[in-house]
Amino acid sequence: MQKNYISWIGELSPIILLNSILLGLGVGFAEEIIFRGWLLEELKFEYGTKISIALQAIIFSFVHNLSNAFFWNIVGLRLGFTLLGIFLSLVKIRDKGSLWNCIGIHGGLVGIWFLLNNGLIEFKENTPSFLAGPFTQNIPNPIGSFSAILILLLLCIFYAVQSKDFH
Repeated sequence: MQKNYISWIGELSPIILLNSILLGLGVGFAEEIIFRGWLLEELKFEYGTKISIALQAIIFSFVHNLSNAFFWNIVGLRLGFTLLGIFLSLVKIRDKGSLWNCIGIHGGLVGIWFLLNNGLIEFKENTPSFLAGPFTQNIPNPIGSFSAILILLLLCIFYAVQSKDFH
């Protein structure tokens, strides 16, 4: 039995495209300046690099509002956001303090996801949350999906092993 969890809509308007670009740039720039540019550096004065990476990532996770009341969905989303915060910190360290790749990655994730969800694809109600992430207001958040958590965990391990400044 074949399951169709996603359907292609393929409607793209200039307004949605512009919104996705502006949202990606705005969110990517603002959150990276705050979390990796300012907070991470402030925490490093008190706690050192490793603890500061974890602390800012946890704070980053809790700043993102979750309206989903299901315990495991909240755990998945918090874990996904925390791993994303750790990964972006490791990218910043690898890039010798530059935030540009962090802004691009973060903004790209936000902007592309907005674009997909506003005219290109539609997720069915029966889509498992471990595939698409938990649903909030009928829109899944893939950062809390099993696949995103696994990918982010592998990226964090890879970047931590590769980073000379992290050890």
